Amino acid sequence: MGMKIGLDVRVFLRKETGIGIYFYNLVKALLRLNTSSEYWLFSASWKDRFRRELPPTGNYHIRDRKFPGSLLEFLWYRCSLLHFEKLNGARVDLVHSPVPSLVPGPHRNVITVHDLCLTEYPGLVEGHTHRHFCKRLHRNLRQADRIIAVSQFTRNRIGACFGSDLERKTRVIYHGTDFPSLTARKPPFALPDQYYLFVGTIEPRKNLSVLIKAMHILNRRKERLQLLVVGKKGWNHDAVDSLIHDLDLSGQVRLTEYLNRMELKYLFLNAQALILPSLYEGFGLPILEAVSVQLPVLCSDLPVFREIFQDYPVYFDPREPEDLAEKIRAFSGNIPRVSPDSAGVRQILSRCHWDLAARQTHELYQRVYT
Repeated sequence: MGMKIGLDVRVFLRKETGIGIYFYNLVKALLRLNTSSEYWLFSASWKDRFRRELPPTGNYHIRDRKFPGSLLEFLWYRCSLLHFEKLNGARVDLVHSPVPSLVPGPHRNVITVHDLCLTEYPGLVEGHTHRHFCKRLHRNLRQADRIIAVSQFTRNRIGACFGSDLERKTRVIYHGTDFPSLTARKPPFALPDQYYLFVGTIEPRKNLSVLIKAMHILNRRKERLQLLVVGKKGWNHDAVDSLIHDLDLSGQVRLTEYLNRMELKYLFLNAQALILPSLYEGFGLPILEAVSVQLPVLCSDLPVFREIFQDYPVYFDPREPEDLAEKIRAFSGNIPRVSPDSAGVRQILSRCHWDLAARQTHELYQRVYT
């Protein structure tokens, strides 16, 4: 008899960002494995219903409850009340949460840790988010039966911050990308003939201000380049809006909010390069998406990027706009795409794809179950 596995799929109930993209693609790949396991996909919202497309494999059940999400999070994460099994209507052997929060109940728990930015760099996140998260994180890591880290860097940081015993029960499982399976579709707005691309939430840790300042440096040198910024507005996004205005870059920097995955792929296929100036990341999904379509990448010189993407990107100091400006200037003009047959591209994509992530995740479930 196979395992009965609960999956908290609320992160991709609506328009998903990084964690939602991760879990939606992982869940689809898990269902396609078509093992003897049964899955209970749990969603809850007062007004939104679960309508995401899933493989017709017949090995899962959807539990879509009309229940206020904020109340559920309070009961689960603050009070450890209202067992998963009660809302699900069936017992499960384990529950996988795509965030490092424990779902209450008699089952075993698997959690995914994407990064420890909230713990290590509290100045880069909203104060109330940091306070509530850090109070629970250590306890959740201790009580979880197994932990998935999305990079070796994140696994190492768990050990350094919370103890080597936690590192020992943590498995590294890389993301994949859904870009190869998507048909590109042009967004419903005009695009410049040539543009650089930034993808990510507009918040301090994404360090977009350094990229804006680099664009200003190039503008002073009469290199009027175009930048397209794609991402929802997060904490302290007004600082970026103000900087664009103060540096008179409104004609060169365009901000657009949510795009669907097909429209995003179109932008990747037609950009000159992806620029990611983050101060802290746990993986770097936009870089993997760029690799999948052989788009050149300029990114911060962070250990996690070197771990996963090795020599594919051009690296720069994320605290030095002048360094980034020089790297962009060197890219300007005729920038060839990377060959899809290059050893670097093949190696990255062989380690970072959803079918592999699903197999490794299911193996982890089996270890927890036995």
